[in-house]
Amino acid sequence: MSPTITQMQINKKIKLDTDNLNSRIPASLPADDTAYGVKGKRSSITQQGLLLGSGTPSLQSAAERVPVIQKQNRYKIRELYTKRYHLMKLANINLVKIYPLKFEKLCEVLNSIFNKPVELDLIRLHYPYNDSNILVRLLAFMINKMKLRRITRRLFNKAVVKSIKKINNKDQVNIIPAFLSGMTIKVAGRLMKYKVIPRKTVKIVRRGSSSIGKINYSDISRYTNKNKRGSFTITIKSGQNFFN
Repeated sequence: MSPTITQMQINKKIKLDTDNLNSRIPASLPADDTAYGVKGKRSSITQQGLLLGSGTPSLQSAAERVPVIQKQNRYKIRELYTKRYHLMKLANINLVKIYPLKFEKLCEVLNSIFNKPVELDLIRLHYPYNDSNILVRLLAFMINKMKLRRITRRLFNKAVVKSIKKINNKDQVNIIPAFLSGMTIKVAGRLMKYKVIPRKTVKIVRRGSSSIGKINYSDISRYTNKNKRGSFTITIKSGQNFFN
């Protein structure tokens, strides 16, 4: 390709760009730049203002929006703390008093299903680890959102697991007719909070004694469900001791 043809293409492109710029200039602007102290046709300053000047107000407005965004983030953090505080207070409040209309509608639906008057007697469970059926459902709800190590650490910090060897005074035994002596949590399968692992992977966490020879009552619950990576099974075995 000859240099003459290349120069003609460059000049043609420059002309097209200039026409495009002139078409973007508002019609209210004067034909010459006498109002700006410059004679002749529209100066390149005006054209540069259309190209570069549009970025300057956006930078200024972005700088002005920074403190506003910071205030909004602070308000969001305060709202989260207040919601957390109110949720913690719910443990001491009866749910029927908080949602009376919802429970009334629920009773009406149950009445229509069973064709009998139904009354709901709600009992708040503060210690889910005492019932393996409730605990396995709770773990199945949390295990895809939190790691198993974190769940078990919180659980065993609050769970009261006692041993017969540590109880020497008989009066203390009479006060506590039954207590949790041990718990075994077994999780098999793939979970969402872990990397891709083999399907036969099994994680076992034990605390206390739950073998048959050392306990009076053994409770086993199993829950199986699916997620995006496959199926998983949670098995909980809890051991309790009773005294007459």
